[in-house]
Amino acid sequence: MEANKRLSIKSLPAPVLASLRRPGRPDLPGGNNAWTYMVAHPGGEFGLFVGHIEGGQSFPFEVWANGTDRPRGLGAVAKTLSMDMRANDRAWLSLKLDILSKTPGDKSFELRSPPHGEVKIVPSVVAGMAQLVRWRCKTLGALDEKARDLLSPEGRPHPVLDAMFAVQEPRTGTDGTLSWTVV
Repeated sequence: MEANKRLSIKSLPAPVLASLRRPGRPDLPGGNNAWTYMVAHPGGEFGLFVGHIEGGQSFPFEVWANGTDRPRGLGAVAKTLSMDMRANDRAWLSLKLDILSKTPGDKSFELRSPPHGEVKIVPSVVAGMAQLVRWRCKTLGALDEKARDLLSPEGRPHPVLDAMFAVQEPRTGTDGTLSWTVV
């Protein structure tokens, strides 16, 4: 019988630990500002909300998708984007929105894009949502459009990107893929 060939990591580098600490939603007793976009897709309509904090530099911190015709699973994607916004890694948020903006789906549709409602064909509801969130983040100046290895505007490295094993997802073949399991 072959020996167990699992790897064991004795200590985690600081960037990995920093990426695991995702801040919760800020406590805003007076409420917060949010922009709402109405999305008409092949299955109906829903509202997409992007909340932000006002201040010296406005920054988005949450995304919500709401409505009876909201596609299944879109709320989970919005929740994940909210956590990504609060991780304070602008390069990661930009990369994530780039990837989601190209996500294929069952039906492409015409999305009315801000600020003037130009019609644009998007490959899926997730892609449309990501493009709207990207637009709002850009108007708030919240994305890091520079190279991944640059420091954040606050002078810190990018905690989520720095903790990634590979920025490009591993490619798989017909034999499947290896996985990393954390216990």
